[in-house]
Amino acid sequence: MRKFERLPEPTVLKDNWGKWGEKYQQKRLQNPAYEFRWPSIKNTPLNQLLREDLLSQTQHHCSYCDKYPLDGRGDHTIDHFRPKSHPDFYQEVCHWHNLYIACNGCQSAKKVAYSELFLRPDATDYSFEKYFIYNYLDDSIDIREDISTVDKNRAIYTRDTLGLNDLGLRKAREKARKLYAVKTYAFIDDYDFRYLFDLDFDAAP
Repeated sequence: MRKFERLPEPTVLKDNWGKWGEKYQQKRLQNPAYEFRWPSIKNTPLNQLLREDLLSQTQHHCSYCDKYPLDGRGDHTIDHFRPKSHPDFYQEVCHWHNLYIACNGCQSAKKVAYSELFLRPDATDYSFEKYFIYNYLDDSIDIREDISTVDKNRAIYTRDTLGLNDLGLRKAREKARKLYAVKTYAFIDDYDFRYLFDLDFDAAP
């Protein structure tokens, strides 16, 4: 998971997220089976209006695993970090800081899981190196031993909930490493799993 800087809140959310959240909360309290539907602005669903901003802030990479590119509408989704199905978070259903662009794989792995342990890739104090070590022997992500028990638990929860050590992702990271070894691309944003190469690019002249 690679750190990113969140873009400023879009005006359409700043002016409306509160009332949309309250409306959703009321409907869920009246009918627990009610399913969230994105509100529309001038006949355009809100998720379509937000998609480009969410993609831009991660340079079209998944917010969680850093898969790239997320261009086709069928290969990504907008994840509610705090699940919209949980009563405590009904009002955050359209809150900017609760929305993350995610690949279908991470969305399927995460589902509606939530814990305060979950690391946020846009948190000011987050970095891959703070919590994780990359294991080049089998392309797995290990947890740092020199961190606090709390941080260790957060790293384990995040990694395991997202399935970041699943075989498919380990093989994909191996492929990305091999592309990087022969300098296939000139720009780091053209690679999957950029956290593997950040230090090299930072040191480049």
